[in-house]
Amino acid sequence: MPGILTEIEQTLINGLRSGKDEDFDQLYQVYSPVLMGIANKMVDNYEEAKTILQRTFIYIWKNRLSYDPSKERLFAWMVKSLRLVALQADHTKDVSASLRFIIQQSGVVDKSECDNHQKWVLESVYYNGHSTADVAHKINLEEDEVRFMLKQAILKLNH
Repeated sequence: MPGILTEIEQTLINGLRSGKDEDFDQLYQVYSPVLMGIANKMVDNYEEAKTILQRTFIYIWKNRLSYDPSKERLFAWMVKSLRLVALQADHTKDVSASLRFIIQQSGVVDKSECDNHQKWVLESVYYNGHSTADVAHKINLEEDEVRFMLKQAILKLNH
């Protein structure tokens, strides 16, 4: 349970709930420097940290109504959001790098061996850089099912 909120925190929380652009700007001005510092330490790459910070604020804004000040401080919630976005970015990069290596090693660029769903999943994750979680959400499947489809597509490419 968080302690007593400061006046600034309460103003930012109210702004977060309002959904107004100027409130988003204020939230960004207050928290972006410290979140950028955390992001930069996490990835040790300034450009990548900037991308993670941008995605984090998009995530925060889209999920602003899920924040509950009775459970945690706003800053703690924002740091958790930053970590989640950074992990998703890292996972997407790992998946894309793995797929790129497998496809390059197989020497296959023609995906005709895959069925339409596998092609779409392969293209979404490998070519478009989406996470398996994003793809699963888009096609209303469990993430494990999407991973399985991706694995099957890769196996077909390797044979």
